[in-house]
Amino acid sequence: MDLAAKEWKPLIEKNDPDAEFRFGWLLWTNVLGPNRELEAIHLFRKAAEQGQPKALLILGDLYYQSPNNPTWQVKNAPFAKDVEKALGFYLRAQKTAYYPPEKKAVEYVLPKIKAEIQPQRVRAAEIEADAWKPVIVGREPRRLL
Repeated sequence: MDLAAKEWKPLIEKNDPDAEFRFGWLLWTNVLGPNRELEAIHLFRKAAEQGQPKALLILGDLYYQSPNNPTWQVKNAPFAKDVEKALGFYLRAQKTAYYPPEKKAVEYVLPKIKAEIQPQRVRAAEIEADAWKPVIVGREPRRLL
């Protein structure tokens, strides 16, 4: 994993959202050592601001706290179940999703989340997501291994 740090750290310093997501994933899964979730979340947030769809999906999952997805169960700060925040992240992910699995994930979860929220709140979230633009515009997604 030293190779990952060596390769991705310079990209992270250049605000590369794909490197931020991938390195955050290594931190989240404890590949780079235990108890680094806060660092991972910081990188997921940076990547999500730039429209990285996987980071947006992860943040949506963290706020949704689905009991069917134990990977994304965080019972303490900074995450508690907040379905409206989750909806916002999923709607943004819907805008930036590029690969079929990303699109399928959004298609699967959005109806479930929308069913849990009052229709006027859903519409407000949709309007906000429609107006949202990633920090980096015009970046083509890269194939991530």
